[in-house]
Amino acid sequence: MKPVAEARVRARLMALKATLEKEGDSESPESVKRTRLGAMQHQPHRPAGKRLDEIRRIDSALARVDANKYGYCTNCGAAIEDRRIEADPAAELCSKCGGDQQ
Repeated sequence: MKPVAEARVRARLMALKATLEKEGDSESPESVKRTRLGAMQHQPHRPAGKRLDEIRRIDSALARVDANKYGYCTNCGAAIEDRRIEADPAAELCSKCGGDQQ
């Protein structure tokens, strides 16, 4: 991966991770109030387990960036389609191996 593209991918993954971590910072009355407000505005709130799974997927994607394996299917080694990566920057599988799972 080119250095510019790598930096862009890393920044996008880190921003997603920061957003997820911020969502789970605390369950203070103020955060509960914001969650209720988000629900009223039809903004999804991820349960803690789902949020942790997403953080793990992002950490795995960052490890693949470091290993120069980002963008390649972890199952078959084929390049993951750009549209798939654009929709889910932590995607691990190509459309052939992952179907619509990701």
